[in-house]
Amino acid sequence: MTFGKKLKAARTEAGLKQSELAKQLKTTGNTISNWENNVSKPDLDTLSYICGILHVTASYFLQPTLPEDEVSIKELKMIKKYRDLDDPGRETVDIVIDRESQRTAQLRRLSTWIANLETASQTDLENPPDPAALSVDEKVQLYHQKLECEEKAEERSSALQENA
Repeated sequence: MTFGKKLKAARTEAGLKQSELAKQLKTTGNTISNWENNVSKPDLDTLSYICGILHVTASYFLQPTLPEDEVSIKELKMIKKYRDLDDPGRETVDIVIDRESQRTAQLRRLSTWIANLETASQTDLENPPDPAALSVDEKVQLYHQKLECEEKAEERSSALQENA
């Protein structure tokens, strides 16, 4: 993410308009716009004031990031809250994150498998996801989707026989 995008995100998160940030920095709205559009950048002293006003660190603006490594202001706030937790609190958060990550991964696998059902061969249909790893809701959803696919296959078969 560019400096300008980071500045805009931090300003928006702080609930400030360009003109409001400009007023606090004793500059113009055009200057803020130029920074956000990467036309120019503030000097280090001004950056220090920006960080104080927007409640972010200089590293938020200066640290290069890869797209998948980008951290939003909201995520930074969550990290700060996490660091303030005691050990039992962190353990609880870790358990929830691990469980939700596993659940989300299972849903992705299930969704991929379901999406492939319409074009699946008989071999694919014989190798569904591990039922023991599915929740009751996921099993019901999978059953209904399998019925829909079977109905579509039957309709196609009927249509082919009629056309033959």
